[in-house]
Amino acid sequence: MNASAPSSAPLEGSIPTHPSRGFDRGQLLFLALYVAFLIVPGRLFEALDAGAGPRAWTGILRYVLLAGLGIWVFRDAIARSWTLTRERPVRTGLLVIAAVLAAEIAPIIPAVLLSALGWMPEAGTNDANVSALTDQVPALVFVITVALLGPLTEEFVFREALVQRARRWVPVWTCVLISSLAFGALHIHTLAELPLVLLYASIALVYALALVISRGNLLVPIIAHVIHNGVPTLSAFLGQ
Repeated sequence: MNASAPSSAPLEGSIPTHPSRGFDRGQLLFLALYVAFLIVPGRLFEALDAGAGPRAWTGILRYVLLAGLGIWVFRDAIARSWTLTRERPVRTGLLVIAAVLAAEIAPIIPAVLLSALGWMPEAGTNDANVSALTDQVPALVFVITVALLGPLTEEFVFREALVQRARRWVPVWTCVLISSLAFGALHIHTLAELPLVLLYASIALVYALALVISRGNLLVPIIAHVIHNGVPTLSAFLGQ
């Protein structure tokens, strides 16, 4: 009697090793625009000696464009994430809560270590730029950009693209590490701020782990990131 061949189909409920597809042209265009918008506007404003106002509004428009384009080109990921959320709403909610709490706690460890070593900068340029934005654009525009458009764009880049899509070719934990360090590096502006990479990377690590644990449910890190940015932003908005 011939033994039946083992099935190659994944077990129901198992975590997929990679998404069913890599990057299409629209997603590659989105990533190319993201990189270009990081480099070109700053160099251009330096050449033109532009003031803070044009810089601020250009940044706002950049996030409007990238968030809108990201929603369209990664709509398959959003649809899949919504299906996962509907299938397991309680589990999804608990993961979001865990990610929000962990994102608040995670930076404490590197902050304490850096302070003990005397390597902790007094303040980062990124936080200063965000605070200065409140004087350059209307308050509601500030809240929408910092609490919604920024997190959406960053989750499309650092979690969906660099973890969920890239794991098709690279081991998932390598993707998690590289994407977290890249996220941290994005949020510093000078070499003196280099130690702050660890603080931002620790937050990114939480979101990346939440994505992996949730079987690629991008809504988990998106909602957690929106809450993380949104609570202090709304508090500042309501306090004006």
